[in-house]
Amino acid sequence: GITNPGAYFAEANHLVIGTTSGDNGMTIVSGQSVGDYGTIYFADATSAKQGQIRYEQNNEIMSFWTAATQRLTILGAGANAGNVGIGTAAPAAKLHIYDGDAGTISPASYGDVAVFEAGDSNGISLFTPDANQANIVFGSDSSDAYAYMWAKYNSGSPCIGFEGATVVTSGTVSYTHL
Repeated sequence: GITNPGAYFAEANHLVIGTTSGDNGMTIVSGQSVGDYGTIYFADATSAKQGQIRYEQNNEIMSFWTAATQRLTILGAGANAGNVGIGTAAPAAKLHIYDGDAGTISPASYGDVAVFEAGDSNGISLFTPDANQANIVFGSDSSDAYAYMWAKYNSGSPCIGFEGATVVTSGTVSYTHL
């Protein structure tokens, strides 16, 4: 064992597990029924469960909580194994960021790696310094960038471009300066 646990991280030395060599660890055993969790709790002087790391054996779900609210979920079994949800306990894609209910969603197979769901307007922001451009790159196993879209602030004259792509439309293409 460890002869001087106080020498390890003075802020967190009340429980030190392990030895100074070899593999070490801690095991939390819980039941295997729905609602049985192995949990590490984090509390302050006024509240019992402000944060927690929780694993449900039955459904093989790991979740992380802050302010007594589930914030991040990793699914470990079934068709969605490996899916990560931020703000949702039921991620519908490998990465599902939830900021509000968009209704019943089912991502198309050609757009199901990442889902950004919101109950109102939604967007993804890419920020760069004024002299640089932000890119969205499309690639494949034979080309790391067969097409891309770019945008640049350009010293107060914003511009956007498409490289290596043909714009195909069945309607009208329009541009409005914001």
